[in-house]
This record gives sequence, structure tokens and C-alpha cells, in this order.
Amino acid sequence: MQSTYLTFKQILQQTVSVYWSLLKIMVPILIAVKLLMILGLNEFLSQFVSPIMHLVGLPTELATVVTVTALTNMYGGMLMFFAVIGDVELTVAQVTVLSGIMLIVHGIPTEGAIVKSAGLSWRATFLLRVLGAFAFGALLNTFYSSIDFLQKPLTVLSIGYTHSTDLYAWSISQLKSIALIFIIIFALITFLRFLRWIKVEYILHLILDPILRVFGMSKNVINFTIIGMTLGISFGGGLLIQESKTGKIEKREIILALTLLSLCHSLIEDTLLVLLMGADLSGVLWARLVFSFSILFIISLFLKKT
Repeated sequence: MQSTYLTFKQILQQTVSVYWSLLKIMVPILIAVKLLMILGLNEFLSQFVSPIMHLVGLPTELATVVTVTALTNMYGGMLMFFAVIGDVELTVAQVTVLSGIMLIVHGIPTEGAIVKSAGLSWRATFLLRVLGAFAFGALLNTFYSSIDFLQKPLTVLSIGYTHSTDLYAWSISQLKSIALIFIIIFALITFLRFLRWIKVEYILHLILDPILRVFGMSKNVINFTIIGMTLGISFGGGLLIQESKTGKIEKREIILALTLLSLCHSLIEDTLLVLLMGADLSGVLWARLVFSFSILFIISLFLKKT
């Protein structure tokens, strides 16, 4: 009983910590977005992003979700998603495409700094993640459209969102979104505890290890890369920073590891998040893995020639 109480207390403390960090970022952003809408500037900005969103088969309204995700993190993107979803009709394919883009492009300022410290420039990181995200989104959209797959309407938990000019109604809507995110974070952290208890990370290591060996990575680099792929760039990238300073690993290995981590990291937590948004596993996990390893293969061939 004591052990269960301590576990619950730890989960609750972690939830509050993540949630509070998110609120400090997202509340000002939500207010700023509302001001843009009141002033009509969102329609002006949509003229520039509309062609890009059309390329990946998404409505212009979702550009805000992608932008917030890129500047903050997956939780920030999810909160913005729930803030606009009531005004947009989406298919499961579309939310899967959106989720795929979010999974690659999120947290560029923070994670880009980590990757730069480990050995990959800001420019390379930005191009890899932004171009990679939209290339993946375009390919996924083309594939789903061509075979008429996942074209059914998306159904997600309603939070009573409104675009009303009444600030009171808008505030209530945002509070519902914020409350929902707390519940999601608590449930996610609890489920992650369970997955670690049943050694899911160890199973992923067994699967990914032989694949990464094909690319000529050493044992240490493989271990750090897999940690990043399962737990996130903050973990794997941090270890790679330390290892790169020793001078014991080749520059080629560092570039390959950081390339893969930039496109495909936090496989467990982030994938679970977008599944809660209504995304399909075929795109946000399997297709993302295929895309990431395909890009890794192309870059590895290029590095062999240089």
C-alpha cells in the first residue's frame, strides 16, 4: 500500500511539474493567437501558409498548430490542436498527417540547441526537421489519398470549443482545453510507468540494435541513439554530447545518430500523445520509422562518398 501511494505521489508530482511548465508557455501563446484573430491578422498570415498546408492536404487553420508545436513541444501543439479542432472538419488521415509533421518538427529551439552541442549545426537541424516534416506529411497524404485509406471523419473528445467574440465564452473554452491536457498528461505518465515496468524499452533496443549496426555505428553510439529514440533527444542527445567530447567516435557516426534522432525520437511518449489526438499508428509509428531510416540510408551513402 505504501509503495502504491509513493508511486501515485511521484506520478502526480511529475504531472504537475510538466503541466506548470506547459502553462507558463501556452497561456501567453493562446492569448496572442486570440488577439491575432480579433485583429484579423490570422487571415493575413494564412495567405502565406496556405500553399504549404495544401501541399500536405491540411486546412490552413492547422498552421497555428504546426507553428506552436515547432516553437514549443508536443504538449503545446496538442493544446493548440484541441483549441482549434472544434472549428475544423478532419479525417483520420488528415490528423495522422498533421501528427506526423508535429512528431518531426516539434521543439526546434530547445532540441536544436542540444543537437548543435552534439555536433550538428542549427542550419542542418532546421532544414532536416522542417523540410523532413513536410516531405513526410506530403508523402503520407499522397499515400493515404491514393488508396482511399483512413478517410472517415475524425471523432475526438469534445471540449466545447468556440470562436465566439465573447471573451467569457472563449475563456471557458480554453479552460476546458487546459483541464483536458492535465488529465492527458497524468494518464500518459502513468501508462509510461507501466510500459517501463514491463521492459518495453528493452524490447525496442533488441529490435533497433541490429538495424543500426548496418549503418556502421559503434556499440556506444547505438546505445545512445536508441535511448534518444525511445526517451527523447534530451536524453540521447545529452549522452552523445558527452561522448563526442571524448573524441572516441567518428564525426560520421555523430551525424548519422543526430540525423536519426532529429527525425525519429521519443517513440513511446510522443506516439501515445498523437494517438490520443486520433492519429493512426500506421503513419505515426510505422511510416515514420520507414521514412526516417530511408533518409538515414541516403545520408549514409552521401557520407561514404565524401
